[in-house]
Amino acid sequence: MLQRARLSWDARRICLWGDKIREHPDRINPAIGKRFLNGENFTAQNALKLEFHLQKLRKEYLRQTSDYDFVVGPTQPQIPPEISKLETDTSYYIEMALMSISLTRLANLLGLCATTQPVGSALGFPVGLMIMAPPFQENKLLRCAMAVETLLNTALPKK
Repeated sequence: MLQRARLSWDARRICLWGDKIREHPDRINPAIGKRFLNGENFTAQNALKLEFHLQKLRKEYLRQTSDYDFVVGPTQPQIPPEISKLETDTSYYIEMALMSISLTRLANLLGLCATTQPVGSALGFPVGLMIMAPPFQENKLLRCAMAVETLLNTALPKK
């Protein structure tokens, strides 16, 4: 699913940013610019097929989570990557960039509403909690996020 969804984002990125990237290629990381420009190979037919597929996935996700008000999990799947390797290894950069959005992307692709908030740290790095709700449940989600924040502010040690 995420591979197919990535292609859809490639098509969207080229529509939004393609001209600017071609005009000013020095203003974007070459690996990212190349990924954005890959959208030129994505057809309208493929975009529609993908959109229909995402609609089916959205419907199935909402069916499977219909007994719950929220789905809660980490914002990031791992601690931040090694910066020096990001700067020198394009494949590693792309892999880490995709990994860093892998959990939040679910909400984006399925049209859910979501929030993330700091909940502490691990190995010296901040840890985020992501709370997702069905589409158009922003008021309920923000009330929940506020309650979680209030609870965490009283439960976590002060710095």
